[in-house]
Amino acid sequence: MLYRLAVVRPNAVPALSTRAAWALGAVAALATLAACPRDAPPAPVAPPALSAWSFTSDGHELRAFGTEAPPSAAILVVAHGGPGVSHESVAALARLAGPSLRVVFWDQRGVGASDPVPPAEQGLDAQVRDLEALRADLGADRVVVAGQSWGGLVAMAYAVAHPDRVRALLLLDAIPASREELDQAFERFHERRRALTLAGVVPAELPEATGGDCTAATVALAPVYFHDPAHPLARSIGGATCRAGVLEATWERTGDFDLRLPLRALAIPTLVLAGDDDPFGAKTLEDVVDALDPDVTTVETLHECGHNGFVECPGPWFAAARAFLDGVLTRP
Repeated sequence: MLYRLAVVRPNAVPALSTRAAWALGAVAALATLAACPRDAPPAPVAPPALSAWSFTSDGHELRAFGTEAPPSAAILVVAHGGPGVSHESVAALARLAGPSLRVVFWDQRGVGASDPVPPAEQGLDAQVRDLEALRADLGADRVVVAGQSWGGLVAMAYAVAHPDRVRALLLLDAIPASREELDQAFERFHERRRALTLAGVVPAELPEATGGDCTAATVALAPVYFHDPAHPLARSIGGATCRAGVLEATWERTGDFDLRLPLRALAIPTLVLAGDDDPFGAKTLEDVVDALDPDVTTVETLHECGHNGFVECPGPWFAAARAFLDGVLTRP
């Protein structure tokens, strides 16, 4: 999940027909166009239980969570979305775990069970340091890194900073690799939000944070991320919590960024997995793909699926992710 809070005035809402502009255009790098059935979703498959522990980065205590696996298993580290939302939003990805793969999450600094930090100590560079501290704590020479939404940017930045530590990348509904492209993506997101506000699905003004907890606002905004805003899980964030102030501090400290040139130089096997009805628009997928080396990049799109495919279209989403991971894990 990626979000930027703003008040949407109903009198500024565009006609609902503008949704047609969000349809995914042709992207040359697409490997597969998978169908996501629109029937009633099956009962969710419970992910395996997670153990929890603490590690330290920049003097801050952060909490990590992981599945159990033999010592020889590869490790998939998942950077969750936000900023400001805890790891439970992507905990379903623990279903990717198995005898040969351990799945590990962490609550990003200032979020969930991790220590609060001063606003000046937030930002993208800080997230990269935290991910490197987690890798060292795990004792792994190399890890597979997955990032969902904002976490996709964290994953890309980590790969640029520590390419020798990354076995493969999974960019899951990732945001663009430059601030210019991200600002454009937010414009598309708020266009959809305005349409859903006019339709009475999303409130014009989000609930205010209470005691530093902005979970209610995040839940109210959640339907915008779905292809089908009436989906049974469109008003759930998986039990995650939101900590007020982290969002604003993180974006302020991140400032301007452009990872496109260094990303293009990386020879890391990469999966780009996205829904074709992502609220950040088809252009976001194109921007992410254009920043990567096509010789090592696989692109999968899910038909009639939004920003959280592992929730809205779990069948084809997990099939695509597992197929890529199976290929990665068979390589030396």
